[in-house]
Amino acid sequence: MRARKIRHFTAYFSENRTGNRKSQSVYFREEESKEHVSFPSEEILDRVTRLLDRARFRDAQRSIEDALQRAPDSADCHYALGLVHTQLDQLAEADRAFARAAELSPADYFLPYRVERTEFEHLVEQALRSLPGEFRRHLQNVEVAVEDVPGRKLLLDGGIEHDILGLYQGDTIQSGDWGFPDRILLFQRNLENQSPDRETLLKEIRETVLHEVGHHLGMDEAHLEELDDDRSGD
Repeated sequence: MRARKIRHFTAYFSENRTGNRKSQSVYFREEESKEHVSFPSEEILDRVTRLLDRARFRDAQRSIEDALQRAPDSADCHYALGLVHTQLDQLAEADRAFARAAELSPADYFLPYRVERTEFEHLVEQALRSLPGEFRRHLQNVEVAVEDVPGRKLLLDGGIEHDILGLYQGDTIQSGDWGFPDRILLFQRNLENQSPDRETLLKEIRETVLHEVGHHLGMDEAHLEELDDDRSGD
């Protein structure tokens, strides 16, 4: 599936990073014979992604449904439709779209591995226990919460992306006020969308928490990769 996304935002509630992003126009080029249409499916996917990032869910739905009328066999378009349904909390419809994308392009897409919330929370606990001791020592001061996807208010106020995997909320240690991460949000459906099986889902949860906490401890990517090899902790 598409590249995984981990983003960390500090005190998103005090800033507005939404910005003004102009929607990219999409053009359909018809050959003179009128028998062949060059359809920019990746442009459509990018456009739908931008609409979802700006919480324009119905606009995104209309855009992708129109695109699928023109290109019913586009794996990118079916994947984009799955993203829209995910954001609209229409999971069965989302998985039908993802399954169609996987059928059309199995090298690029797959059917997400889904679990109930209680099972997901169990996987979160398992992932937390597997973190290096350097991290686990601080987890008593951290709330780890789970939501399906970022909601409209979070998208608009926080300026984040709709398919973000995790979000840190609170102060950093560099702020001078030692209040270790107040809250880490994990977005279950987005993490599932990156995972074809249980093992991958557990790995995605663990890596997301590791990055969200690690970056706010001032660690760079090289340090995080080094710690990631230490699965048994201290």
